[in-house]
Amino acid sequence: MACTRTYVGLCIYSPDIGPAEISARLGVEFSKGFDRDPNSRYRSHRDHNFWLWSTQGSLASTDHMDHLNALFARFEGAEAAIEALRASGCTTSISCYWDSNGQGGPSLDIKTIKKLAEFGADIWWDVYFDETKSEDCA
Repeated sequence: MACTRTYVGLCIYSPDIGPAEISARLGVEFSKGFDRDPNSRYRSHRDHNFWLWSTQGSLASTDHMDHLNALFARFEGAEAAIEALRASGCTTSISCYWDSNGQGGPSLDIKTIKKLAEFGADIWWDVYFDETKSEDCA
């Protein structure tokens, strides 16, 4: 049993800079974004603009390391622009969706840990396990 679906995304949150401007500064179109809405009933929409670039739908691999490497490759050369966004008050994180039909979970090798440290973004996982038990699972 193993991972059945995974993808990663670079998330950028800003109280002042909207997703269109973030895309312009990075030279990368967002996969999903929304402008801050002070009247929204959802705190995340009230407080922050949101920008996301994701591997969802663009990479068929179920190896999250492939997705992380795709993200690093996509933003290679954009480190200064990302750092400038952070200096402007943006926060960044890498979100990892991971779905499995068995035991185990995602892991990181030392090379990827070093790359994450160089990239300077927090990383977190959104983990799901299929409730259906197969004959191979106890």
